[in-house]
Amino acid sequence: WDDRNRGLVTVQFYDICVPAADSTVIYGGSQDNGTARYLGSGEWEVRPRGDGGVCLCDPGEPRHMYGEYELGGHFVSFDGLQTWSLITTGLAEPSRFVAPTDMDPQDPMRLFTATSSALYRTVNGGDSWLRVSDANDIISLSVSPVTRARVWALERNTGIVRMSADG
Repeated sequence: WDDRNRGLVTVQFYDICVPAADSTVIYGGSQDNGTARYLGSGEWEVRPRGDGGVCLCDPGEPRHMYGEYELGGHFVSFDGLQTWSLITTGLAEPSRFVAPTDMDPQDPMRLFTATSSALYRTVNGGDSWLRVSDANDIISLSVSPVTRARVWALERNTGIVRMSADG
C-alpha cells in the first residue's frame, strides 16, 4: 500500500462564525478537534479540545465569542480564545451532541439554547440560564436579526417550526 494522504489537512466543521467587526478572524467548532480560530494568516489554532460545536461572534467585538463542546457544554471567551470560561449554570437537562444555540444579533449577552426537553435563555452572557419553555427535541434555533423578540425553533421529531413573538 502507498500512503496517499501526505500533506492532506482536513477538518469537519460543525459551525463557523466571523465577527462583523473583523472579517480576518474566524472561529469554528469541529469534530474531534475542538474549537479553532484563524487570524487571517498561517494555520488554524486549536483551543478547547474535544468536539467543538456552535460558534457565535459578538458583531462589534471580534475577541468576544461563544462556543460549545459536545452534549451542550457552553463557554465564552473575551480575548479571542486565549482563555475561556464555562457558562452552564442553570442548564439542567442533557442536550443534543451539538446543541442548537443562537445569539441575539442586537445584544451579544442574550442567547438561546435547547436541551433535549427545554428551551433556555440567558440575558447576561451565560452567567445564568433560565428555562423559558418546554421543548420537543429542538434541532435548530434562530433569533430574528430584524425583530429581536422573534425566535424560531425547529423540532426534530415533528418537523414543526415554532415561533415566539415575545422573546
